[in-house]
Amino acid sequence: VIRPVDAPAPRPDAAAAGVGRLTITADPFAYIRVDGKDLGATPLIKAQIAAGSHEVVLLWPDSGEVRVRRTVEVRVGQTTTLNVP
Repeated sequence: VIRPVDAPAPRPDAAAAGVGRLTITADPFAYIRVDGKDLGATPLIKAQIAAGSHEVVLLWPDSGEVRVRRTVEVRVGQTTTLNVP
């Protein structure tokens, strides 16, 4: 590809940046905390997240108590899915 000298360099894609995506569903819905950060309620669909190991905690919406605690592995350029019945 030939670019003019003053053209900006192309942005790296998700794989080059070391990120993947995370999808979390739960029935009934739950509040999501990943690595201690609140991410709202399920469903969480293809959220961009750094590749690597992450602690996912789902909380009961009425009490805020822990419903599920899991460690998930997010791979570069891929989507990791966690479905909780």
